[in-house]
Amino acid sequence: MISEGEKEEIRSLIKVARNRTLNFGICMGEKPIETVFLMHRRKIPAALGREARADGTTPKIAKGTLAVEGRMIRLTCDGNVPSGLAKNVKKYLKIMKLNFKVEIADNDANLLQVEDDEQETPPQTQANDASPSTPDTSPTSEQDRFRTLAEQLVAQIEEIEGSDHPKAKKIAAIWKLATKRAQEGDFNTAIKALTALPAHL
Repeated sequence: MISEGEKEEIRSLIKVARNRTLNFGICMGEKPIETVFLMHRRKIPAALGREARADGTTPKIAKGTLAVEGRMIRLTCDGNVPSGLAKNVKKYLKIMKLNFKVEIADNDANLLQVEDDEQETPPQTQANDASPSTPDTSPTSEQDRFRTLAEQLVAQIEEIEGSDHPKAKKIAAIWKLATKRAQEGDFNTAIKALTALPAHL
């Protein structure tokens, strides 16, 4: 069982991560309550990963950096990422009475896993109640939303590309991911990538 002291430490570090990036190491448990989730301001991710593995019950390890933006926790992982990590972490945090969306990314800002209990309401149910016979237009609506977000950001992205902006490489990678997914028709993932951009600009 997770002690109240451990729960309080996790809650406290999550608050810290709203203002600065922390390093983390995770050993996934067979059940979320068995997961070992270590965070630290200075200790390197590799060391935290080893500590988590030593205290954990499975070989499923992840390590890297953690940031909190609103109600979203993003884990940027070094190396391999265990399958089901986002779901496991979300359930683990719920034990702490912390309800967050969890996103897993690699060091090139590629979005690997997303876990969120809230399902987006299709746009037609919000605005088209007066015309129930209208065909399902949610893919077009997602495409329109992507275009709107992209148009709002493109000028800033172009200005940052090739500049000495400290996050220019990461911003370019996220933008590339968003446009690639949009070209493939995966507007949901493309939108998620674009909404993550403002935090880096």
